[in-house]
Amino acid sequence: MARKEHEFEVNGRKYVAYAFVATTGLELGLELAKVATPVLSPLLAGGLEANFTPEMAEAVAKAVANHLEPKQVVALLKKLLSQTTVLESGVEGDVSGTLSSVFDLHFSGALEDAFLVAQEVVMHNFSGFFSGLTSLIGTQKTK
Repeated sequence: MARKEHEFEVNGRKYVAYAFVATTGLELGLELAKVATPVLSPLLAGGLEANFTPEMAEAVAKAVANHLEPKQVVALLKKLLSQTTVLESGVEGDVSGTLSSVFDLHFSGALEDAFLVAQEVVMHNFSGFFSGLTSLIGTQKTK
């Protein structure tokens, strides 16, 4: 069975993000949830869609930046982008391939793009994960 893929473009560079295998997805999702659930719970309670939205992605990014050390943020970014491939960069001299192997060279001079690509990856891989997790946590607290 082929993994689900998502093609997208960020600032003229084309990427394909592949769905994480279950173990990797759960590990990354729980790592993100550890810092993001306190931020996401009020958003979900406020009536945002059950699916992962750009507003939720922004809240997760802020939570990660506020609760992790810089080296931890970089390590998390690299893990999130490990199953993403550069299809076409449109930048002369740029490298292509999996972002895990070309991360430093590819995002040199375009650091903000790393976060925009990660947002696409998170939205692709975790569309229902956080709403399900916060519902479960809410259910557990009320028992």
